Order: sequence, then structure tokens, then C-alpha cells
Amino acid sequence: MKNTQTLYLKTGLSQRDTAELLVEKLDDSIESLTYNIKRYKVPATLILIYTEENISKYLKTYMRLTDALRVIQIGDSYFNFIFLPFTKVQEGYSFIIKEKHHELRKVKHLYYFDALPPEVHSCYNLINTYLYKILEEKEKDL
Repeated sequence: MKNTQTLYLKTGLSQRDTAELLVEKLDDSIESLTYNIKRYKVPATLILIYTEENISKYLKTYMRLTDALRVIQIGDSYFNFIFLPFTKVQEGYSFIIKEKHHELRKVKHLYYFDALPPEVHSCYNLINTYLYKILEEKEKDL
């Protein structure tokens, strides 16, 4: 039996194992998007919204046709990765605020977002940064 002190939120896994599983499922999407950022010199924002229930139908109502949503469930945790191509960080924040005042006000959630760099040398480090930020928000919330 695993020690609950080392488990990452409600995944049933450590943060390291959670990050590895997310990288396995997201690596192709991130590589494709960063390739387009570099090639076409357009901004893109990646948002992670962590919840303990599936909110994908709510998120889809506010997404544009160019946006992409990847929902990955690990244990009792839902990781909602929203890729916003052609979107600067400030506009990504606007997306979160719009969601927060509408659908997300009904659901306990944590989020972190940042601009995607044109090159990602380590997808694991990128995803792990997002997981650390979510954990920091969780600890502030306690």
C-alpha cells in the first residue's frame, strides 16, 4: 500500500508517475503545437484545469474551433489541458475568468496557465511545472 503523503492529489500515484503518464498522453499534442508556434511564429497558451469531476462539456461551450481540449483522468483526478493556439497569455487568462464566472463557479477547481515556448526540450519538465503549480495552489487553498 502506498503512503498517502507521497500521492499527488487524488490520482493514486506519485507526482512523478502522474507526470510520466500525462507526458505519455500529451507528448504528440505538445510537439505538434510547438512546431507550429516555431514555424508560423504565433503565440499559444496551455491551460491546465484540475478538478475531481469531468467538466469537459462545460469547457467545450467556451472554446473556439482552433482550441483543443485533452481530458485525462487519473484515479479520481481530471486533468483538463486546453491548448489555445493564436492566444497570448493575457487572452488565456480571459478564457479562465470567463469559465470561472460561468461554469467553473459550480465546481471546485485549480488551474495554471502559461505561454508555450516555441521549443520544448523536455515535455516531462513542462508538465511537471504545471503539476507543481497546481499543487502550490492546492496548498494555498488549505
